[in-house]
Amino acid sequence: MRQGDFAYHGYINFNYDVDDTTMVEAVSFRSQSGRDDEYSPMPWSIPKQLYTEFIDSFYEDMIYKNLGGCSNMPEPKNVLPFKKENITLTECVVSGDGLPEMAPQGYYKIKLTVTGEVEWTIVSVAKIFDKMMP
Repeated sequence: MRQGDFAYHGYINFNYDVDDTTMVEAVSFRSQSGRDDEYSPMPWSIPKQLYTEFIDSFYEDMIYKNLGGCSNMPEPKNVLPFKKENITLTECVVSGDGLPEMAPQGYYKIKLTVTGEVEWTIVSVAKIFDKMMP
């Protein structure tokens, strides 16, 4: 990882059955300062949809392109049927594939919620800023 880059590092324990009632939804917010009470909703979102629709629509072009090379996430052709497993992220630097090309500077919060047998949420916060080229 290059100096000045930021990365995700961690794991997700997928230890439940995904079925045809499992839903996925993502919403995004922006704040100029990063204060929790100053986040405003953004138009970029993933509407609530069945897990299989999410995989078909967003997994390969957004999730896997950004996190597949630094994790043990299943390749798009192998993600269905869903398997219980631990996903490990190791120094994942998001390339921005599948995300908006232009965004104003500030803090962005993405909230991904999965509902079904259990309900769980991942919240990711990132600061977008101009990067000075060497």
